[in-house]
Amino acid sequence: TIQNALPSQEEVRTQLQTHAQTFANNLQAAATQFNEKAAQLSGDAQTAVRQAAQHLEQQVTNLRQQFPDGAQAADKLKTSIESALAEARRVQEAVQPHADAVAESLKTAARTAVEQATVITNQVQQSVQQAANAH
Repeated sequence: TIQNALPSQEEVRTQLQTHAQTFANNLQAAATQFNEKAAQLSGDAQTAVRQAAQHLEQQVTNLRQQFPDGAQAADKLKTSIESALAEARRVQEAVQPHADAVAESLKTAARTAVEQATVITNQVQQSVQQAANAH
């Protein structure tokens, strides 16, 4: 039957939780990398990168702690991802003026974070769509 072909609420919730964990892990890795690279920068650049890393860490904490059920979860996850995406872009902008090897690797890290977030946002939207169709 069509009903059997659609994922259950529980399956969708599990999928979302998996996406959230994957995203949190990716953010954690990015934050760690930003912190390591920040040590090689000076002044304002270092401050900007360290602040961005702290914001990313905060996003990770939020993602891991607050995960309500159902559609709320999807909305909350999407919001968290959008916030984290904005942080990743801020990091990208912060390191843009410092066109040395360190900045290059930071730009790459930020770009990767943005790309991963985009992929996961799409996965979340698909899961949400599946959940909506299941009703």
